[in-house]
Amino acid sequence: MVQLQDLYNKCLAIFNNYTEDGVVVAPEENADTQAKFILFADSAQKELWKYSKATKKVEITNKPPINQLGLLSNFNLVDFYGETQYYPDENGIAEVQGYSVKYDGDGVITFEENIAGTWTELLKLTNTSIDTLTLSKGVLTVSDTSNKVRMVISGTTHFRHKDRALYKYLYQADKVPEYAAWVKYDLPDDFNSIDEVVEEYPSRQYQKASYYNTENYKDYYYNLYFEGLIRITYKPIPVTLTSLDDYMTIDDVLCESIVYDAAGKIGFYKNKDVVNYVEQRRMEAKGEAMESGPAVEETITNYYGGSW
Repeated sequence: MVQLQDLYNKCLAIFNNYTEDGVVVAPEENADTQAKFILFADSAQKELWKYSKATKKVEITNKPPINQLGLLSNFNLVDFYGETQYYPDENGIAEVQGYSVKYDGDGVITFEENIAGTWTELLKLTNTSIDTLTLSKGVLTVSDTSNKVRMVISGTTHFRHKDRALYKYLYQADKVPEYAAWVKYDLPDDFNSIDEVVEEYPSRQYQKASYYNTENYKDYYYNLYFEGLIRITYKPIPVTLTSLDDYMTIDDVLCESIVYDAAGKIGFYKNKDVVNYVEQRRMEAKGEAMESGPAVEETITNYYGGSW
């Protein structure tokens, strides 16, 4: 990555203000040029960003959690009308150490452990007049994992619940997975658009992903039952440049054209003789940066017969 300071030094060199008799000119003597350069460079970077080939990557590792309630049926949306419901049933199931569930309305969801024949409350969740399904997930501190645990759905008025899970393994409190057919992953703040999504499977398979969805530009959804590594390549939004210590978001080759772009604008105030020169260099540098990269295998022509 290129630091703005490096580009600024080149701009000063164009105006012959970088050194004097081999000694670097004191920053305060170029304070006005520096202030203008930062603003012009920021504007140029945001304009050139559309041509940038610089990308960043996000990796998501996923392994489907073991749901003691079963695989698919607990995704279903179920109504509660006043009659107590039990999951998996009144008898419960052993090896439970966590939970995940969505519910709305005035729902009451209790997790109970059977200790020596007595059902003992581990945790009680309550909602109050919530109109949308709300996620709750966490750890259940059982006295013995061989004891049976059950999820009890109760309340006094109608509400809905879905995506119910009783997890076999103990997770860290902040890493309990959400149990949903499609799991949301929040993309970084500088995310703009997906360039490529690749999936790597445990059995050495590697392919471009096709089973994913995006919403609201920043929400990435992947299938809960995908097992492996998801690698998302995206084009980052340029950060606003405010200091010479900042680093450029666009690729290095395009950064060179910023030197000439900013120098051309500053030249109107400092030295109009260099304006034509730097404008020509700006166009050349921009053109070089916009050239296509190496051809992929499918686009290489075989002039010697046959096919690749």
